Order: sequence, then structure tokens, then C-alpha cells
Amino acid sequence: MNTPVITMVKTATCKSLSGRSEITYNLGKGADGEIFMRLEKNTGSGIFSDQWVSFGEIEGLMRQGPLDAPVGVRNLRPLYVGRSANSAGFLLAALINEGVTAKKEGSKFDYAWVSSAAYLETIRKGTLPETETEQPSKATAKKALNHVANPRRGRRPGGGQAAAA
Repeated sequence: MNTPVITMVKTATCKSLSGRSEITYNLGKGADGEIFMRLEKNTGSGIFSDQWVSFGEIEGLMRQGPLDAPVGVRNLRPLYVGRSANSAGFLLAALINEGVTAKKEGSKFDYAWVSSAAYLETIRKGTLPETETEQPSKATAKKALNHVANPRRGRRPGGGQAAAA
């Protein structure tokens, strides 16, 4: 399997769905313009997978069923089979922060997928949407390059390796 070369274009932080921790995530762009997301850090104790996930795969899972069907963590779980159960929830928090998913009125756990065409175009053009953005550190950039060259299954915050499935 060929691992695509992904250039990190954005690092941002957001609250987890529970609000008990902050999630740091990255947006990246492949050579062909495909957009990717990955989780980088959690200030809480929950482990997660730091694999790059294609935005096309994310959107495909979130758009299953009728257009007005509620979406949530359950839609994203297939992206992380055999990996930490926290990953799907953390990714959903990042999607909310990016504005492509929004809370569905009157529900605690359901969300609505918002059209992503304009969002994806801004990333492809390099004009990033306004969110809590921070510049990636040299260590983060180096880690991203190492991850593309040597992908791992999952990790614990602080560098510990999670059990592989």
C-alpha cells in the first residue's frame, strides 16, 4: 500500500464533545489536492488514533442515509475499526470546530452535516477557514513527516504506543 504524501496546512484546537479536554488536530493536503484530517493531541487521558483520514471518506460516512438524517459519532466509527473508541468522537469535535457539522436542534447526541464544498475549496486554495488555529511547531511538522514515512496504528498521549488490533 502506498502512503500518500500529505502536507500539513493547519493545526487547530477545540474542546472535546464532553468539554473535559482539548483536542489538537491537523488538516493536510495530498499532492492530488485531496484533503485529510488527523488527531494530534488530547489534553485528557483518552487514547486515540493519529492516522490521517481522507475527508472524502469522512463525508461519505456522514452523508449515508437521507440528507436530513441525524449524524454523530456512530457514523465515524468505521474509520477507526480496531483502534481507540475515542477517535470518532474526537474527530467529530474537530468537524464541529471546522464548521462542517453542527448540533441538531433538540438533540443531545445528534448533529447535522453541513455542505462542505465551499469549505474544501478554501483549503485547496490555501485560504483557511477561521477557527482556533495555531502554527505547527517544528516538532509537530517533523512528527507529521515521520508519520507519513512510518504510520502507526494508534498512540497514547505523551508518545506511548496503543495496542494494535
